[in-house]
Amino acid sequence: MKRNSDVVLRRGLYWLSLAVFFGFSVMNASAVCLKEDGVSVDPSTYGPIISWQAEFRRSTLVLIGKVISAKNVPDKDEPDFWAGTLYKITVDTFLKGAADISIEVFSPNDSGRLPLATHTRYLLFLRKEAGQWTADACGNSAKLTSPFR
Repeated sequence: MKRNSDVVLRRGLYWLSLAVFFGFSVMNASAVCLKEDGVSVDPSTYGPIISWQAEFRRSTLVLIGKVISAKNVPDKDEPDFWAGTLYKITVDTFLKGAADISIEVFSPNDSGRLPLATHTRYLLFLRKEAGQWTADACGNSAKLTSPFR
């Protein structure tokens, strides 16, 4: 069993390396991220505050996919506001883990939001929080760019 997990990890790292090689750009995030020393940084200026290797290990799913829709979710406690955005993603490739070919990713409407654009491909590092797939805005999830598309 250990041998299979090593093969899966190596395959995931291979595909992740290809994604990095062909290029991805850090998104214009509006997140507030705290480094280990407590200093606040803007990831759109300084980049992710966690290495992609560490984020890969802690993520349940790592994938390349395309955002096909976005829907604002109303806040139950404050009806005039929205709790976040629910993105529907069509998966091209799983780099780690497995799920349906189409998944929903929730981005809360707070300082940890990760804005995604529809009809755009992303490399996403995902974990389940409160029953929903989420990406860390301070992490390595990013819009994919390629000279071939």
